[in-house]
Amino acid sequence: MKNIVEIPYELRKAIEGDNLMIFVGAGLSKPLNLPDWNKLVNNVIDKTDNNKRHVLKEALNSGFFKPLEILEKLKDEPKAIYDYIYDNFKITDAQNLGVHKKLIALSGKIITTNYDNAFEIADKDIYSAVANSEFQIANLKDKSKYVFYLHGSCTNDESKCVVFEDDYDKLYKEENAANLKFKDIYSSRTLLFIGFSFTDPYIIKLFNYLNGIFKNNIHHYILTTNPKDYERFEYLKPISISDYIEIEPFVDECLKIKHLPKNEMTVPLKIQGDKTKPKIAFLYPSPIDSTEHHSLSLWLTDAIWQRGWSHQDTTLFSLRSGARAGRT
Repeated sequence: MKNIVEIPYELRKAIEGDNLMIFVGAGLSKPLNLPDWNKLVNNVIDKTDNNKRHVLKEALNSGFFKPLEILEKLKDEPKAIYDYIYDNFKITDAQNLGVHKKLIALSGKIITTNYDNAFEIADKDIYSAVANSEFQIANLKDKSKYVFYLHGSCTNDESKCVVFEDDYDKLYKEENAANLKFKDIYSSRTLLFIGFSFTDPYIIKLFNYLNGIFKNNIHHYILTTNPKDYERFEYLKPISISDYIEIEPFVDECLKIKHLPKNEMTVPLKIQGDKTKPKIAFLYPSPIDSTEHHSLSLWLTDAIWQRGWSHQDTTLFSLRSGARAGRT
């Protein structure tokens, strides 16, 4: 990379604080020669027996219809679509997965709308969860590294992949484990979008909704060659690169931050292991004509001892005399 891209301060903090999550789109899979949406739809149409459907290819390739709109017209060919996903998105070779391996090393926590299993091939030990499995999603909180397939996976029941409009509505418009998990991720972690075009209307609608809830107080980052395309999204801060071949060098710079010595980090170190008990002073009323203040002193002292504190940790003072009270 000719010009080292500056890592924004908040992104540095997220890296150092192990609070970064990578959101991966189809752009990261381009070097793997996986089909894009246009190719998927064209090839599925070729596999159907109905020659009349080939007019849909013309509508797609002319730009008159979008790929997802054409897929709606192929809903009666689900097997052809799911078979295509399984046959064409399943990766068996670990070659060309250098960036995937580095992203796992950088964050360990990946969320993706891709169907391919690249991250699982890049790291055999990474945990995977799909949007339709409440059990797998519930387990994510205990995993140090995982890939969360928001739209399904070619290796985990491809028939559950999010393909049709009904699938998108069920995922994004209904309350479910995947939806709730994503909302938690949005508010609790810093997201870095890589290879993501932000054209999915369902994703945009969800993010706009969450941004409204949090009053534009939460921001995430997107690595892009066209930063102006994202100016309309208040919650996104573009990080400009000149070409997608700069993704890996950018990740390398992020890894340098992750591996910085503790005394060179941006985020102040948290003091760990300080088990010192707090010094506590109890003030209790002691009117001149009262004969019960001594009993109150004994009661407080007994409570302190029952909690494992010693007389060195606590002090009792009478408001009348300022005299120290102790266990007798």
